[in-house]
Amino acid sequence: MILTEQVITAQFPPRQSTAPHRLAALEARFDENRGLMLLAEQNGAIVGGALAHRTGEAVEADAIALKLEARRLGIGRQLMEAIEAQAVRLGAQAIYLGGANSENRGFYWRLGFAGRRSLMPKGLPLARR
Repeated sequence: MILTEQVITAQFPPRQSTAPHRLAALEARFDENRGLMLLAEQNGAIVGGALAHRTGEAVEADAIALKLEARRLGIGRQLMEAIEAQAVRLGAQAIYLGGANSENRGFYWRLGFAGRRSLMPKGLPLARR
């Protein structure tokens, strides 16, 4: 999990919070959200990952990031589809992300997310019982 977080955060500008604070928050949520914290590998090398967590009746996608050489290969789509499938299994009614920007908004629109600002929701089908 720590390596995944390091790969993901390396794809973004530095945040104001300190790394130990971010890692502590991830570790505190890990057991509950293990199926929503994913790693992407290609040829045995870690190329990115996705971090999400449950929040009430929904799942929030915290971050999805890939190294430059792994982009536009369908890996990001696979990560988001895996998070979505896990969210449905958990009984979530929606999935949303709060960090969309002009660079990645088109990617999320193609996956069915709505919105024109940073908060982009997507309703989910009910889990089959």
